Amino acid sequence: MPEEAIQHEKALRKFAKHIQKGLNKGSKVNEQKLPYGLVPMRDIIPEGVSGDALIRHYEVTEQGAALHNLKCAINGNSEMSIVPGKHVMLLVNGEIMMSDTPYEARSNRDIIEAARGKVLIAGLGMGMVLVPILQNPAVTSVTVVEKNNNVIKLVYKSLVENGPFTPNEKMKLVLVPGDIFDFKPKPDSYDIIYFDIWPSISTKILKDAAILRKQFKNSLRKAGWMGVWVEKLAMKRQVEDRAAIARARAFRARMKAKQ
Repeated sequence: MPEEAIQHEKALRKFAKHIQKGLNKGSKVNEQKLPYGLVPMRDIIPEGVSGDALIRHYEVTEQGAALHNLKCAINGNSEMSIVPGKHVMLLVNGEIMMSDTPYEARSNRDIIEAARGKVLIAGLGMGMVLVPILQNPAVTSVTVVEKNNNVIKLVYKSLVENGPFTPNEKMKLVLVPGDIFDFKPKPDSYDIIYFDIWPSISTKILKDAAILRKQFKNSLRKAGWMGVWVEKLAMKRQVEDRAAIARARAFRARMKAKQ
């Protein structure tokens, strides 16, 4: 067999192992239990449109899940694997802001499990995490800051009216229309602060998070907890991006040296 063919076969085998490793990891991810207290949002939030915001119900088929998970395995994002099922997504300006897929639920595990006392959340989304948080007896109040009035129109009323809440649990929720970067609470106001205002994982999260952590540092009570949606994954993405840039620069340098 020619040397070129041998190298080609080795590369294919290596790629196949990479995919299989990713698929195995995705299967293990999907076997994880979801955070306690979550419910299907399609039973709470109906389909609708308001300005730039859209709520859509959809179904992930077995084939669709398989193709999605294969893509995740190839790209090294097995933590984003999904399973077949019926779901809801929120789109703003045609971009998916969030959904109630298992991945989205897992990515918000920290805030659901940390919630206690007075809670501040930046970003209403579909209100998915608010269901277990408002039902948590350790939580006394939840202030949600949301800047998009169309999202508020589509989600807030349905969440309060259709959600599995007692009257006392509904009273815990305080909605503040506005931009979290303009929100100025008093010092020592919250036990828990959580920022979830980004549609996807990117290094922009890290830039915004640094600003928000500094801005709300004095608003967090002693022994409080402050978290940022998928911050660790954003850090991983940043490392990968920097490594890719370094490899590209090294390749260009080698090509230039050969000329």
